[in-house]
Amino acid sequence: MNFWSAGPLECDFKVLDAPNADAAIEAIQQTGMNVDILISDVRMPGSMDGFGFAAWLKEHLPQVPVILTSGHAQAADVAKELCDHVGEIVKKPYDFDALAARIEKSLSAKKGSS
Repeated sequence: MNFWSAGPLECDFKVLDAPNADAAIEAIQQTGMNVDILISDVRMPGSMDGFGFAAWLKEHLPQVPVILTSGHAQAADVAKELCDHVGEIVKKPYDFDALAARIEKSLSAKKGSS
């Protein structure tokens, strides 16, 4: 797992890069870090996929918006209808600027509801 702070070209986001949901959950629990938004792939290694991770987050940090990404468009559309804890599913390949705009929109909405 890596922590890195993005520079100006990367929109100044501070990012926790974890190899799977289990590692991300462990980091969140051990450090008590403040999580502003979750962006995860639907498919990933470990004990849970992106939907499972989003469900865990909804239970433990319900104020955190979730954006999932998937290269499987049809599966993503069906899953979106079934998962009330996922805010958005972004289909791959995605445009970096468009994804950054979605992140900003989600963070702004979160601040507005606080």
